[in-house]
Amino acid sequence: MDAVAAEPRPIARPESPGPARDVVYLCRFAGLARGGAERQALLLARRLRECGVRIEVVAEDAREQNGEPLGSECRVLLRTPRARHASTMEFWRRVATRLWRRRHEVGVLHLVGIDSEKVAFVPFAKRLGMRTVVKIMLTGDGGDFENLGRGLERRMKLATLRRVDRFVAVSRRIERDLVSVGISPERIVYVPNGVDVNRDFPHREPARLALREIVPLRAGETMVLSAGRLVPQKAFVELIRAFAPIAASRSHVRLVVLGDGPERSAILAEAAKLGIGDRVALPGHVADPSTFLAAADLFVLGSRSEGLSNALLEAMAARLPVVATRTSGTEDAVRDSIDGLLVEPGDGEALGAALSRLIDSPDRRTAMGNAARERVRQSFSIEATVEAHRRLYAELTNLGDSNAARRVEGTRPIRA
Repeated sequence: MDAVAAEPRPIARPESPGPARDVVYLCRFAGLARGGAERQALLLARRLRECGVRIEVVAEDAREQNGEPLGSECRVLLRTPRARHASTMEFWRRVATRLWRRRHEVGVLHLVGIDSEKVAFVPFAKRLGMRTVVKIMLTGDGGDFENLGRGLERRMKLATLRRVDRFVAVSRRIERDLVSVGISPERIVYVPNGVDVNRDFPHREPARLALREIVPLRAGETMVLSAGRLVPQKAFVELIRAFAPIAASRSHVRLVVLGDGPERSAILAEAAKLGIGDRVALPGHVADPSTFLAAADLFVLGSRSEGLSNALLEAMAARLPVVATRTSGTEDAVRDSIDGLLVEPGDGEALGAALSRLIDSPDRRTAMGNAARERVRQSFSIEATVEAHRRLYAELTNLGDSNAARRVEGTRPIRA
């Protein structure tokens, strides 16, 4: 009897690796811990890691004011010199090298803001098979869209940006601006910034006592607080002018502005010129503003343009009523006459009048402050922001499964 031929065994094939799922959150902040946007990046990365998302924040400089590295929760990888002329090319060279080396692990490149270098990284990331996300942080005067240039340069950058998989808009106005430059709505995700609404704030009187060396508040004085980078966009010089008549007619009111920046000298000079230098305090950058928020009576934000101010949300979470200009993001967060008062940007007279109304109405301040905290708790918590990003990254890495397989097999990745 002839022997029965055995069935040939199938050739063993290596298991196909799963999709690349790591996220690189690429921002270029000099001094990562210093501002609201920077704190938002660190808080978001920390919370995402806690819920299992493998994310690393890549930044130009990531040291606290004392020079110590930031905590490992954000996995900051690149610390280049602070000198801009020396660091720009080196920073982007290191980013490119890092992405190339991790091309089999990174599934999503999340770019924060738009500039020429970041736009150039979109096709580079696509070539490596990564999904791309761009967060638009600022619209209006000095906003991200102004970085696209004019004419042919702008058209070329827009053509590149249309290849981005998803845009994160932190405000409804940014959402509309993206559509107006030709980005399809299905690629836009509205995800406002979030703050920790469960953080503890000191009690008012102990907080005022703790600040006595910085802001010598007397009993019964009203403290108006503002915060932000001291740059023209934030309009602090204009705020000083709006505050001057209030200081002249109300001896119990003091203005405190937190932050650093190139406008510091101009702000102090304007206060001195108007004779209110002793009523205005600029303590500089404050890593944790909790004590100032607890000691304040109301918060003011007079910016010419915004994305969505983290300082504003933190103030609302601390039960502070706000007076703010009607800018992108602010008009989403603040309900006029409920959480605070809104005025048009550039209208110093209206800004001063709104401040006066709340300064003279303690009961109204209390009601608005309570409403402001509830507003942030319901609509601008860091938990909601984290969950929105987690879902976004999961969606994109699942969409990228076929990209990952083709990248491993050496074929050209599918493009969005």
